Amino acid sequence: MTLAINTPSTVTYAFDSSVPEKVQKIARRAMAGWASKMDHPRFFQLSNEEPGITFTMADLPGRRVGEMRLTQECRDAICAATAEIRLDNLTFRDPHVSKKDKMATAAHEVGHALGLDHSSGGINPNNPGKCNDVMKKILMFGTSCSPSTPSQGEVDAVKHVYGLSDT
Repeated sequence: MTLAINTPSTVTYAFDSSVPEKVQKIARRAMAGWASKMDHPRFFQLSNEEPGITFTMADLPGRRVGEMRLTQECRDAICAATAEIRLDNLTFRDPHVSKKDKMATAAHEVGHALGLDHSSGGINPNNPGKCNDVMKKILMFGTSCSPSTPSQGEVDAVKHVYGLSDT
């Protein structure tokens, strides 16, 4: 599996010039949601160096609100990957779309950049109307089924992918 990682304990990110400050704030909160649940990897915003994850704005097709593109470059049998998280211009500039839903979208795309695929749903057994998994295939805007922080299962999966499992 290829990951957007700088070292086993560090993931760096940056924003290209197309990302407005309001959207940067939302993306930072999404990154903080992942960071708050894990000791490693740690997340750092960069300005001059090559980041592991770059956030950009784009006019995405159809009803897409975000997407992640991974680029891998290899030299002398050493490979490095970077991720571009593209957030939809229309959705992220729409004042009628809640910050919570925008943050859920950013957190979902960060999960992909960290190496996770879609989950099967993560319904909360104590509250069936609430979903736990940020990596659900379809985020349901305007409902409690649009989480913006990862579940413990998703955190454990990232730790496993990076070789940082507790077990």
